[in-house]
Amino acid sequence: MEIILQSALKYQEMGFSIIPIQRNKKPYVAWEKYQKEKADPDLIKEWWRKWPNANVAIVTGKISGINVVDIDSKGGMNEIDKLLPDTFETPIASTPGGGFHYYFKSTNGLQNAVRFINDCDFRGEGGYIIAPPSKGYKWYPYVSIFELTPGPIPQKIEKALKNNTVKPSNISIGFNQGARDDTLFHIALSMAKGGMPEGEVAAATIQFAKSCNPPFSEREALIKVKSAFEHLGNKENLIQEMREWIQGISGIFSNKQLMEELDIPKAKKGHVSKYLNRLVGEGLIIKVGGKYGNWRRVEEELQRITLKEKVDHTVGIKLGFGLDDMVETRPGNLIAIAGIPNAGKTSYMFNMAASNMYKFKCHYFTSEMGQDELTMRLSKFKDVPWEDWDKYLNAYSRTENFADVIRPGKGNINFIDYIEMADEFYKIGGYLKEIHNKLNGAIAIIALQKNPGTDVARGGFGSLEKPRLYLAIDPGRMKIVKAKNWRGKVNPNGLEMSFKLHNGTEFQQTSAWRKPEPKKRDK
Repeated sequence: MEIILQSALKYQEMGFSIIPIQRNKKPYVAWEKYQKEKADPDLIKEWWRKWPNANVAIVTGKISGINVVDIDSKGGMNEIDKLLPDTFETPIASTPGGGFHYYFKSTNGLQNAVRFINDCDFRGEGGYIIAPPSKGYKWYPYVSIFELTPGPIPQKIEKALKNNTVKPSNISIGFNQGARDDTLFHIALSMAKGGMPEGEVAAATIQFAKSCNPPFSEREALIKVKSAFEHLGNKENLIQEMREWIQGISGIFSNKQLMEELDIPKAKKGHVSKYLNRLVGEGLIIKVGGKYGNWRRVEEELQRITLKEKVDHTVGIKLGFGLDDMVETRPGNLIAIAGIPNAGKTSYMFNMAASNMYKFKCHYFTSEMGQDELTMRLSKFKDVPWEDWDKYLNAYSRTENFADVIRPGKGNINFIDYIEMADEFYKIGGYLKEIHNKLNGAIAIIALQKNPGTDVARGGFGSLEKPRLYLAIDPGRMKIVKAKNWRGKVNPNGLEMSFKLHNGTEFQQTSAWRKPEPKKRDK
């Protein structure tokens, strides 16, 4: 998700060490090295290109200059309140389970501590904490880490951590014979659900076991830990984990992607397929086909449009070929140009850029041209001084994930040349949707590859959903496949015209826009 990536980059800019986190709270990467060195912005962007649905975590301790108290319950909050001074300010975040994260300045190399008081853990050296805006995590108003500098760790909390003055035996829960069995199991299960590594859960459970009356042995405590982790692996927990992951993504996903991101072993592949069909029955997802099974979340959320007084919302960009007289382009519109190779898609987009770059901010993303080829192509335009191209056209090399780099907002035109797909063409519709969702008043003009003899790009009719204007280009022929916003009373849909292309830059329209003649049937 773009907002999580942007937050990760902001955290990095603030000096924090950042890692990408799975929905099961495990890092996507071997993260130990990032306890000593920080990932740079390019690596962070690479991570989120690879795992676009990752949550973000901050490595705690000296590397980031922060420690965090992780409070799991209201009871834990009450215990922490007893250790806080009357005047207290530090960043606070809420967690999915109704808990809290208190962010403090890193102090004196303090290590991780499990349940150092009732329902409270400490993340110090060798730890990490999942940070907002990861799914379910939010900064409290006016006390986010962007607005408030972490305060020093209160002395009473530091003393409890260093001297272990708050013992598990001080916790008022049922540790007596008869209740101790269930109590230990649920303590271990709660820590496991919170994403704590099994070794840390075992160490904490053994400590609690010693406080039972009579005490549990270390062997018996480890049996409880094993049972807790086995419980997490049962089907209902797996289905719930799948539900939460699906609710945090958009677009099409596959069985393989889900299993990789949730770290589900291949041995449970059959279970995953069965559970996905169960989620279809719940109305959470629908199947969209594909070789290995592909799905998408049912998105029923609606954003109500508040109607305004009638005004002219056209943008006024120049499309050429007289299209401006037939169709309107409005803020946030997406225009698709589907063509076979060497049909003139790029030349047409260059001409549109030349016609609009003095009025709008034009951004050109090319997937196949380097600096030399782009310079050569643009230098052929006789009517556009080279200095103007260099001054008014922002050109970039880009091959994928265009939604991440779209320039949003009115006054921006984004040219994407082109969305390159070798297979899995069904994903094109999802990519167009991602780009459309990022525009926020900008315009996107996107080149797509199509096969000869067709009017729709590879990827089929899914590519038709978001564009408000959809053009098909073959050598010497252009057709309006879809025009949603007409200018006037004449329906432009289905019209086509002929053209000639000279020197790769100059278009000459050789016929009027007209309805194509019906194909003759063989007798």
